Amino acid sequence: SSENERIALIYRESLKQAGIDMTIRPLEWSVYIKAINEDKFDAMMISWTAAFDMDPYQIWHSSQAVKGGSNRVAYKNARVDELLEKARITLDRDERNKLYQEFSRIVSADAPYLFMFERPSLLVVSKRFQGIFPIGKLGVDSSQWFTPMGHEKYKDAAATTSTPGE
Repeated sequence: SSENERIALIYRESLKQAGIDMTIRPLEWSVYIKAINEDKFDAMMISWTAAFDMDPYQIWHSSQAVKGGSNRVAYKNARVDELLEKARITLDRDERNKLYQEFSRIVSADAPYLFMFERPSLLVVSKRFQGIFPIGKLGVDSSQWFTPMGHEKYKDAAATTSTPGE
């Protein structure tokens, strides 16, 4: 994208000031994915999106730093492995958030990736919905939302909708 190209140019200029040469090589998506899967890169630029309460094990655990695994940069940290393993089996949301916060601090300090920015977002939700609980700084988990009985806005629409052929 043009946005990624601008970011790469800025980054290349910053590296140049530090005496490091960088070649930008835009690739078609399938070629790019193949290069990543075959570990044919010195550095890569990629964007991430995730569910609000995702399990980061697949990307960050040492066991995933193998050919075909999702830990593409072969990041390994015993404490991170321990935190991810514990978070996977911790049902208490607040305790799990604490584990993930420590995990985030360690990854940030180790810097296996250069996280450049996060796009801000704003969420507006009708007062009719309940079950809206914050998950750290990530926002809310919409899978837990519900509308209490008597507050449904479209309850009659579903009852009057007919299927084709009726």
